[in-house]
Amino acid sequence: MIISILNKKGGVGKTPFAFSIAKDLSLYLQSNDTSCIEQIYPNYAVITDTPKLINNCVYDFGGFKSAGVLKIISESDYVLFHRKDKQCLL
Repeated sequence: MIISILNKKGGVGKTPFAFSIAKDLSLYLQSNDTSCIEQIYPNYAVITDTPKLINNCVYDFGGFKSAGVLKIISESDYVLFHRKDKQCLL
């Protein structure tokens, strides 16, 4: 299962939400944003500018244009993002 969570705005709760999903479902977690996930989810979380597509992973994408992000989003089973007026799940 591949889940991508994204938003171009910071501070909307992407990382805590991504961490919670990853931990509850025993999935890996990758982020292209600076956070403490590597310390609180050791051996399962990675912060990188170039996320790699792997199975059983939750991706926490900040509003940065990083290599590989569009490919990962297109391969995701679920993509969650926040719209201004409501939450969305694709």
